[in-house]
Order: sequence, then C-alpha cells, then structure tokens
Amino acid sequence: MIFIVLLLFPLAVAAAVPFVKNDAARGNIVRAGAIAVALLSIAAVCAHFQNGAVLTLPYLRAVKYGMMLAEAAIAVYIIRAGLKSKKILAPLLAGVQTPALILFELFYGKNHEAETTILFDRFSAVMVLIIGVIGGLICIYAVGYMRWYHVHHTDHPARKGFFFAVLFLFLSAMTGLVLFNDITMMYFCW
Repeated sequence: MIFIVLLLFPLAVAAAVPFVKNDAARGNIVRAGAIAVALLSIAAVCAHFQNGAVLTLPYLRAVKYGMMLAEAAIAVYIIRAGLKSKKILAPLLAGVQTPALILFELFYGKNHEAETTILFDRFSAVMVLIIGVIGGLICIYAVGYMRWYHVHHTDHPARKGFFFAVLFLFLSAMTGLVLFNDITMMYFCW
C-alpha cells in the first residue's frame, strides 16, 4: 500500500500546485509535499528493505489500457509541439515508439503478462531512497531559487506553479520507473 501512496502522492501535489497563486502558500505546499515524499520513501525502505515486496495491482488490464491512452495523448502532444517548434527528432521518436509499444501490448503483450506489477528489492530500495530524499531536497531548494529567479529574469513569464508541478511529476515518474515490473508501465513513467 505504501508504494501506491508513494506513486500517487507526488501526482496529487503536482495537480494541486499550479492552482495556488500565492507564492507563500505554494512554497509551503511544495515544502510539505517534499518532506512527505522523503518520509514516505524512508518508511517504505524501513518497512521492506530486508525482505523486499511484491505487489500485483487489481484491475491491471484496465490500468494498462488507461496508461496506453495517456501515452498516446502525450505522444500527440510531443509530435504537435515538436512540429510547431520545427524540431523533427522528438516527434519522429514519439511517432515510432508509442505506436510500436501500443501494438506490442495489444497483440503480443496479452500472452506475456508480468506476474508482479511492483517489485521492491534492495536495489530499488536504494533508488527510492535517493529519489525521495534527494528529490525532496531539490524541491525545497527550488522554492527559494524560484522566488528570486523572476526578479532577475523579467523577460520570462512567471510559471512557478507549472515548474513545481513538473518537479513532483518527475518524482512520481522516477519512483514508478524504479518500482514497476511491467514494460508498459515503465514506458509510461519514462
């Protein structure tokens, strides 16, 4: 259960932060979220370092189909943004790898299901600890950094809420990349 919270909590913070317009309140939410992510990481490692953990998600097929839809939407966004900025490599890669993974999952992947969705061993424990603690410290440092960034860079629009949302989205994605034992879910986090 702690692994699901460790994956979803940063997503909740990422969803909430862009809507907070007050810098002080947003900073407090980011600090509290970063501390919570670090504490959740430490708790997961303390609870499961010796014996590890194996977890299978309920409704796995529905979760994977939802992830495939999200992957397709992200690929469309990447292709659109890349073509708009006249960069061809990112749209090309997104246009090749996303359909390839979706086709693999729909036609070949049904026969090769991973028995476990989340696999937590000692290596992933170390990685979760690094992601949670170091990533949390980076988020806390970024609060002070972003407070002064736009004072000195007035030519850029202030997008602090978006910046912090991306940081917490990154924390969740890296945690998923370390924990998931399924290629579709790992690709989604990648």
